[in-house]
Amino acid sequence: LSRWRAGGAAADEVAAQVDAGMQRAGFILVRGHGVDPALARAAVRTAREFFALPDTVKSGYSVPVAGHGWIGPGAEANGYAEGTETPP
Repeated sequence: LSRWRAGGAAADEVAAQVDAGMQRAGFILVRGHGVDPALARAAVRTAREFFALPDTVKSGYSVPVAGHGWIGPGAEANGYAEGTETPP
């Protein structure tokens, strides 16, 4: 992100790389973001702990509107977004 923060042509190049990465893979890896590595590790650890919980516990975090919160298995058909019909 340091190149993006610099502005100008460097920022335009980063924006083009982000766009290409999202179109190609659906996600990107960001370097130079300034997030403390310990915080990133804690976020991964916490996410793993959450997803290891029983569905009955996670369902308390379900929000059926606007795709927020935990969504249980089979509630989404993500393959459809890539041209593969899959039932929810």
